[in-house]
Amino acid sequence: MAEINASGVLQALCMLSWLASANLDIRSFRLNFELSTFVHSTGLNRDIEAWLDRLLSDAAEVVADDFKQLPPGTRLVNAAAHLLSPLF
Repeated sequence: MAEINASGVLQALCMLSWLASANLDIRSFRLNFELSTFVHSTGLNRDIEAWLDRLLSDAAEVVADDFKQLPPGTRLVNAAAHLLSPLF
């Protein structure tokens, strides 16, 4: 079953979910042992959708200006962590 939402995008309704520990980037797939599975269960997929809706309702949008307002020391630590991340 599918529907077209207000923006005209076709979307499936709770028929298939992909559950994964993987980050969706090449480094994660190449360096780490990731686990993923597809779920074809309308009931479980509706539960997952409800859980994600609850998470998103509590989420706050983060934009680039938020990072620009961080103290210089925090920005330096973040930059160092980003620079060293390929080593870990």
